[in-house]
Amino acid sequence: MKIEANSAELLAFIAGVNAVKEAYRVRSGLTVYSSLTVEVSAVGPKFIKLQNVEAFAGHEGAQKSGVYAFIDRTTGDVFKAASWSAPAKGARGNLFDAAGGLGRVTANGLEYNN
Repeated sequence: MKIEANSAELLAFIAGVNAVKEAYRVRSGLTVYSSLTVEVSAVGPKFIKLQNVEAFAGHEGAQKSGVYAFIDRTTGDVFKAASWSAPAKGARGNLFDAAGGLGRVTANGLEYNN
């Protein structure tokens, strides 16, 4: 089964990440951003790249910043980004696990492996 950019599992993961980011923004009292979200940036044969998108309060247009995560299209594994174009070694979760891949998600990115 190939995971597509519009699959229910991936959309649920993105919604969960965005909820974590928004809760952090509200809890921290950050007013710089009107939103800091994650969206699908690219779909390749092996990975889907998720990218941070920042919208600054009082400014037109959104700016794309770094890569948030990579999703393995064949397994659903969630990887932290090692660089703009490559995932780090070691999955941080899976779209099909009990937490829907959100177990190691933080507002600033995926947790490091110990």
